[in-house]
Amino acid sequence: MLACADYGIRATQLTWASWSKTSASGVGVISENNCTPNCAEGKFLPYPATFESSGPAIRSGEPVFTNLQVDYTAGSPDVDGRTSDNFPLPVNPES
Repeated sequence: MLACADYGIRATQLTWASWSKTSASGVGVISENNCTPNCAEGKFLPYPATFESSGPAIRSGEPVFTNLQVDYTAGSPDVDGRTSDNFPLPVNPES
C-alpha cells in the first residue's frame, strides 16, 4: 500500500530491472481505488507503470529508499490525466 484511508493505492507485479546503492528501477502495476459508489465498495483499477526508487538512507542499520517515483505508461488514474506520482516512503528516524 502506498496510501491509506480513502485514497487507497497499491503497487503490485513489481519486477526490478536494476538495483544499486543509490536507486532501483523497474516496472509493475499501480492499482487505485475508484471509490465508486464509495471507497468501501470501490474497485481497484490497474495502471501499468515504471518505478524509480531513490533517496538512499540508513535506518536501524539497514539501507532503505525514501522516495518512489511512478510514471504511468498506459492510462492514468486521474481524470485530469496526470502522468506520474511521487510517493515519499515512510521511514522511521534513526534512534
